[in-house]
Amino acid sequence: MGLMDTVKGWFGKAKDEGAELAEKAQPHVEKVKEGTGDLVDKTKDFASDVMDRAGSSAEGAKEAASEMTGDVSDKAADAGQAVQEKAAYATEAVQEKAADATEAVQEKAADATEAVQEKAADVADRVEATVDEMKDELGS
Repeated sequence: MGLMDTVKGWFGKAKDEGAELAEKAQPHVEKVKEGTGDLVDKTKDFASDVMDRAGSSAEGAKEAASEMTGDVSDKAADAGQAVQEKAAYATEAVQEKAADATEAVQEKAADATEAVQEKAADVADRVEATVDEMKDELGS
């Protein structure tokens, strides 16, 4: 039975030493629990701050997007107005050029009509002179 007594002695000694170590470790375990609690609280606070900032950032992003949309709308309206002004200017310029061209064509047509009338009068005079000469030659 000597072996059994030795084994029982070891287990008894191990049990006593384990209890002693548990007592010594207890304050350290309590400190770790407290530190962990503080760490959990700090983590919760940090997470809450991050969530608040994310919310603020999202709100800021919404506001920035809204402002950008407004800016784009304003710029589009300005560009549309500029295009309308340029179109009106171009239309006016085309109308002026068309009026100038019409006037020039009318002047050229009047000049051509006058020239044709002059040539026709010259031809008529020549024809009359030729007829008169023929009459004189035939009648004489």
